[in-house]
Amino acid sequence: MVTSTDRSALVFVDHEPYRIVAIREGGMGKVWLLAKPLNATPDAVYRLRLAVKTFKPSMSIELVERELNNWIGLEHIAILPLIKIGSLNDDLAAIMPIRRCNLEEVVEERVALKEEDAVSVLMNVSQGLSYAWRSSGLLHLDLKPSNILLEGEGIEHPQVADWGISRLTCTDVMPPTDLSVGKGLIRPAQLTQYAVGTPIYMSPERLSGRWELACSADIYSLGMMAVQLVTGVLPFRFDEHSPLEEVRSESYIRNAEIVLGKVSSRYKQFCLACIHPSPKRRISDYDAIISMLQEMG
Repeated sequence: MVTSTDRSALVFVDHEPYRIVAIREGGMGKVWLLAKPLNATPDAVYRLRLAVKTFKPSMSIELVERELNNWIGLEHIAILPLIKIGSLNDDLAAIMPIRRCNLEEVVEERVALKEEDAVSVLMNVSQGLSYAWRSSGLLHLDLKPSNILLEGEGIEHPQVADWGISRLTCTDVMPPTDLSVGKGLIRPAQLTQYAVGTPIYMSPERLSGRWELACSADIYSLGMMAVQLVTGVLPFRFDEHSPLEEVRSESYIRNAEIVLGKVSSRYKQFCLACIHPSPKRRISDYDAIISMLQEMG
């Protein structure tokens, strides 16, 4: 959600003044869209326009900084660069370049993308995810259209943003009873109870109580996003059942088969192979993901 605000109000990014253009509310905190006061001089770091993310007070500052340091080391055309780890009004902040819009906004505007456009986006995103996994062993864990940012007028150069929770997990919560974002203390782990993120894009094992960190979790989210890009919807019957019930019963797979009824058989096969309930039966290798997308391109 974007909240408009008083354009005369100022905040300070590493003590540099900025006007607030808008604020995006999110599950992990806020993203502030900022602009330098009029007649300000551009700077190599403190640009005329910035996007700055701040984090909820309940999150461990030490561990957020650790994850942001992982992000700042990623250099790939399909990954939004993290300019600097700094502060906004003395709160820890991730300082990023500002982008025109995100993929969720484009899908909402168009209702759905053409299949070839969806394949192009998914290819770029997959290459960015593969790079992060191979080079640094990093997962994203909150992959969704609103975290895919677009710079130009089209969708040719998507970038994956918001790598700040790639290994952050909640330790003081029980396995969730509904699809709500977990809260509380966080720590990195190989076997985790419940990771923060956006539940309707989370793989079933992440909602089960304990799961092993593996790229199959991000591949599931990629598959859910693939369904949404060409249909405009996720494979849940929100007016009849809760998404958690459909994940537990695995009925979301049947829903996906129905909503994907008009796409090509290859694209449908790709989506279903990504969102299989069992991580062992899901596509689990980025080379295979990219190969399938190349065949559709």
